[in-house]
Amino acid sequence: MKFVGRLDEEGERLWCLIIDTRTEINDCKDKIQKLQMVLSSMDRLIMQLAEVAFMSGNEELSSEIHSSPLQMWQEADEAKERRLYASGLMNECIAKDILVTSDVEPRNDVSNASYKTEQVQDISKPKQPTNSDMDSIQK
Repeated sequence: MKFVGRLDEEGERLWCLIIDTRTEINDCKDKIQKLQMVLSSMDRLIMQLAEVAFMSGNEELSSEIHSSPLQMWQEADEAKERRLYASGLMNECIAKDILVTSDVEPRNDVSNASYKTEQVQDISKPKQPTNSDMDSIQK
């Protein structure tokens, strides 16, 4: 069993990755909040602008003005997806760190799928044919 506070190189790397991921997640959360505040203000202004354009008889401009907030909200949704992805990476790092620091054999479940695939990579590849093998093939 390993002592708390003493990490090997792999554990240290995982903790650095966890800290970096948490920082990235917090940055994404801040950006999302700022973007949502800006977008809600812009949405109100755009609605007012569209109403003015419609009242002045320019229906085409009014329609174009209504479509631009949709694009901005799509960008906000993409930022949320990136935050969720970063959060998933952090959870995976925490799970790997728990495995490393506890010296426990992983269970056979979905959360350890990436750990198990790393172990499978040690399987040797098939032998490449040599010139003598090629000569023995009938022509």
